[in-house]
Order: sequence, then C-alpha cells, then structure tokens
Amino acid sequence: MVDVGVQATFGGEHAAALRELAERLLRDAAAAPPAGPADGPRLLHELQVHHVELQLQNEQLQQERAEAAAVRDRYARLFELSPVGVIEVAADGSIVEANLAAARMLQGTQAELAGARLDRQLAPVGVSAWQALLASTGQAGRGRTELELARPGSQATVWQADSAYDAATGSVLVTLVDISERSRAQAASRSAALTLAKANRARNEFLSRMSHELRTPLNAVLGFAQLLLAGDRQALGPAQRAQVEHIERAGRQLLALVEEAMGIARVESGRTDLGLQPASALALSDDDLPTGTPVSVPLPRKPVPAGAAEPAKKGKAAALVRKSRRVLFIGDVQADRDLIEAAVQTLPDVTLTTAIDARSGIPTVRILHPDLVIIGLSLPDMDGAQAQRPQPQTRHVRCVVLSADAASGAAAEAGATGFLEFWPQPLGGEFLRSRLRALLG
Repeated sequence: MVDVGVQATFGGEHAAALRELAERLLRDAAAAPPAGPADGPRLLHELQVHHVELQLQNEQLQQERAEAAAVRDRYARLFELSPVGVIEVAADGSIVEANLAAARMLQGTQAELAGARLDRQLAPVGVSAWQALLASTGQAGRGRTELELARPGSQATVWQADSAYDAATGSVLVTLVDISERSRAQAASRSAALTLAKANRARNEFLSRMSHELRTPLNAVLGFAQLLLAGDRQALGPAQRAQVEHIERAGRQLLALVEEAMGIARVESGRTDLGLQPASALALSDDDLPTGTPVSVPLPRKPVPAGAAEPAKKGKAAALVRKSRRVLFIGDVQADRDLIEAAVQTLPDVTLTTAIDARSGIPTVRILHPDLVIIGLSLPDMDGAQAQRPQPQTRHVRCVVLSADAASGAAAEAGATGFLEFWPQPLGGEFLRSRLRALLG
C-alpha cells in the first residue's frame, strides 16, 4: 500500500506510478530464478541504487517543505504586519482571525477578538452598513462601505471596509482602513461650501434688491427725461433741454453702475446672463427666450356694448383717457403708471386704464376687453405671472410684463409663462412709445 504521506507529497499520479513500478518489480522478482551466490554483488548494487534514490527523494521532499514553510511564513508576516486591519469573518458574523493592526483598531488582543463580533463596536448606522456589506459580499463576491464606530467621548471614528468572499472556507475577508481624518475634512469642506453658498445667496439677494430699488426710480428718471426730449421741441427752452439731457445722462451713468455691480455678481457666481436691454420677445429666437402662447386671463369673450361706461374713478381701476384702442396697466407703482400714461398720451386713438392689483385688474379685463395688457411682475396681492392664465377663448389678448428684476432670470420665466414680451426697467421713453405703436398696430 502506498503511504498517504507519499500521495500528499508527490501527488496522486506520481504515487500511482511508484506503486505500479513496485508491483512490476515484485512480479519480475517472482518470475526470476532464485538468486545464487553469484547474484549477491548485483543485488547489493540494486539496494545501494534504491537507497540513493530514496535519499534524493527525501532531500527533494525536505526542500519543498522548506520552500512551502518560507512562503507560509512570508504571507503570515504580511498578514500580521500589514498596516491595514484585516479580519476573517465567519458566516454567522463572528471574527475568526484578526491581524495585529485590526487588533489595535478594535482595541483588543488577537485572542480576545477570536469569536467576537464587530457590530458590537459600531454605531447604529454602522451596524446597518456592516450587515449590508456582509450580505452583498456573499452575493457579488466583493463589497465596500464606510463604518462609523460608537466610541463616546471621542471624535467620530470612521473606517472604510473592503470585503472579499472566500469560497473555500465560506468566510469573508475584510480590510479596515481608518478614514476618520478624511471624513472630517470632507465634512468640513461640505460645511464650508454650504456657508459660502449661503453667503453668496445673501449677497446676490442684496444686489438683486439693490438693483430693483434703483431701477424703479430710474424708470421714472430716464423715461420722463426721454419723453420730454422726444416731445414738442418748443415745450422746452434751450437751457431746460440741456438740463433734461443732463438728467438723462446722469440716469444712464447710474444704470451703468448698477449693471456693472450685477455683472460682477454673475461672474463670481459662475452664471452668464443676457444683458438686460429693452427688446421685443418676438424678435428673439427660441434659444434666446422661450415664448409661450399669448397671455390671457380666464374671461368670456363678449364685445363691450357701445356706450358702455368706463370704470368709476373712485374704484381701483380708473379710466385716464377715453379713446378707441384700449391698454390696461396693472401695477401699484405710481411712477410706472404716470410714465405709461405720458407715453400713451403721445399716441392717437389709445385708451389707458389702470388697476393697482390683480384682484381689480382681472375684472377690468373682463369689462374692457383691452387690446394690450401691461402687468407689473411684482403685484401687491400676487405675482404677475400668476395673474394670467392661457385660455382658448382669450388667446388673442396680448400681455407684456414689466419688471425691475435683473438677477433671477425673470425674462426667461416670463416667456415660459406665456407673456408676449418682457420689458426690463428702466424703460426708455422712446422704447415705450415704439413698443406701444408696434403692439397696437
């Protein structure tokens, strides 16, 4: 019978070959005639040859065992002296073996960790992550997660765990790396980014508010100055015309400063906005400004009977001029109403009616059936965009929006909502008159 140790050392095929050789030798020896005295030297030689062969095989066996031991010791040293914690985890979640680094990280000895459970040192969120890691490793063969430890009285400790499934033993090998410093640095970076974003929002809100508050009076300054300059030249003397021109230039300089401040804010925030210049939305392409259907309000389409009375002057909507084509302005800024009134008065056959809020403006649309509605984007009772709704029966009612908002993409929002045009303040008097002529046809 072949020795089991020989089979293990030389492999099954080699052991079988040795057995076959031994059996053949025995058969040959049995078939050979009995040895006589003359065969003694030959037999002695054969024994010596076999003895040498056994010695060579033994030396080879010892050499292979030494090499295997060296490899085993080398990998054992790598396992024990690795700067990364390494643990072997059984199917029930208990630790089978841990290296020195893992023992230091788990604050125990290697003997104490055998049979212990890692999840008992983890925070609740870390326990869930650990259980998910073991489950996913058994299915996918590998996994990675971050584990938060529960260690009262100390800074948060976070480990990165990488796992691999060992099919031979059914256990999971896990490496543990302390990433607490990196985790704290990332948390500090996120906190700093949030603080910076909050500061940027506060700054942008301030600049937007400043721009709005400056543009509103500039609307009156530039608008009335341009209307005066474009009006009857005999109404102003040379000195008065020069003074009005000086007012207009000063207003434009102030507007340039506002635009410059807003431009710096856009660059610092990483945004690129279109420069706000009076322009017709109809003249822009779809890429420049999205346009929706013509604005309308939910009202029946009935003609106004001939001789119907205009709204009473005591109400919120008061007819200022009685002419054929009707313009309705909805807004609570007196300077805007006065500027639009002055522009309308230069146009023939145009009636202007005003309403200070959406609640009074919508019924006025129902009564007057205006040819054009001008809505302020910021109304006292609702947003100007909410004051209109596209309806099939009122699609031909045209509406433009007036706003001093220069920082929040109001032009694009107005176009998407369904306004025909967006008029950024301050409005030039000539721009206002030209747009009214174009829209009223």
